[in-house]
Amino acid sequence: MIRRRVSAVFLLRDGFSGRPLASGAQVRCTLDGTPVCPVWKEGGYLVFTDLEQGEHVLTIQRPLYQMEKKTFPVQAGEMWEDTADLKPGAGYPFPPQAAGMKLTVTNGGEPSLWPVWLGMAPPAALKLAQDGGEGTAVRLFCRNAALLPVPGCFLIPSKAGSELVHLRTLRGEKGELQSPLESRHPRGAELIPVQRYVPDKAGMVSVWFPRAGKVWLYCQGAVCSLELKAGIQALTWNWKEET
Repeated sequence: MIRRRVSAVFLLRDGFSGRPLASGAQVRCTLDGTPVCPVWKEGGYLVFTDLEQGEHVLTIQRPLYQMEKKTFPVQAGEMWEDTADLKPGAGYPFPPQAAGMKLTVTNGGEPSLWPVWLGMAPPAALKLAQDGGEGTAVRLFCRNAALLPVPGCFLIPSKAGSELVHLRTLRGEKGELQSPLESRHPRGAELIPVQRYVPDKAGMVSVWFPRAGKVWLYCQGAVCSLELKAGIQALTWNWKEET
């Protein structure tokens, strides 16, 4: 019997709806520049086995979505777990109430190539149910955890020091973070689900949300929010002004 070692598992989600992909039939992957066919598991999971130790670069492509790139490490005796939110691309069937933006990110007036995180508060708000917090276990308040993209990345916009956190699990009021909080945030601080975007050479990213509303932006420690209207808008953010 041949036994394979699971090296990495990625949960593929629709970056617009937040739901796991139902099928991997049209998913195309390359690993370190070479086409590969990982195992597809029900629930939207890509499974990679018997990878060499070291850093790897995965690209994921599927019709109607932008290409997604993930860099991840493989270490002996450990399995890497991550999510890949595929952002809508050309031809994606947006509902009428969708709101989008062509965002140009700048740094001191010049196009910024730093990754930027963007997100909108979900209908089911997620908040800290404790002051501060030490370690990776945190108490959280949420009326419907099933509506949240967990596991996933969240932004805590706070005067104590805004930061990105990776929420690995959420069961009831018990959350498990990938790393301890860097700042002591007050009870009631909100966690905003965000996705990572890499600007093109002109500093531009294309972003869509299910509805109009308040959008949070984070880059290199700088945070701001803006009101997004239905339809599509062209906006510019000079994150250097926020630091």
